Amino acid sequence: MTRTGNFEIYINAAKNLKAFIVTGAEVVVTDDTASGATSIPVQPLKEAINSSKKVRFLNGVIATLNSNAVLGATSLSVDATAGDIQRWETGQKVFDLTGKALRADFRRKADDAAALFSFTVGSGITIDNAADGELTVAITAAESTLFDDEGEYMWDLWNIQSGEEEPLIVGEVKVKRAPSEAPA
Repeated sequence: MTRTGNFEIYINAAKNLKAFIVTGAEVVVTDDTASGATSIPVQPLKEAINSSKKVRFLNGVIATLNSNAVLGATSLSVDATAGDIQRWETGQKVFDLTGKALRADFRRKADDAAALFSFTVGSGITIDNAADGELTVAITAAESTLFDDEGEYMWDLWNIQSGEEEPLIVGEVKVKRAPSEAPA
């Protein structure tokens, strides 16, 4: 499943884009869950989730399942949560980045065949926590000048493992001139 990741960047300014990669159907919490809870009440699951898989909620809490959750289940049995999860909070399964080859492409328009520039793991992309699907794309100030003007650009992140390409994130980049560089 492709997630949206939108951000702003200034020309001539470095930017670190922090991304959390998740996949699968949304998990919706049906009641407040306090930190330390070992069960999370949810709307009926739209897909099964295996034991030891992780679910990242939008508030940043990651819950690790300690038993399988079947299709239609209304609760998740998890290791103690490290934070509160509010009713109606949504989450998705963490996409494990262990051993993955990734590429981030930046384009003027979504249908442009050629990227303005690209990054790969070790060359602009750092996997911060593979098991939790966390990475950073680092754009230097010099690289930010490759955006040829202010406006909206597109970016996408791909899993390029074994020659197969799977989109993970698609989003917009709003490029602006730094306030000190705005035309007079």
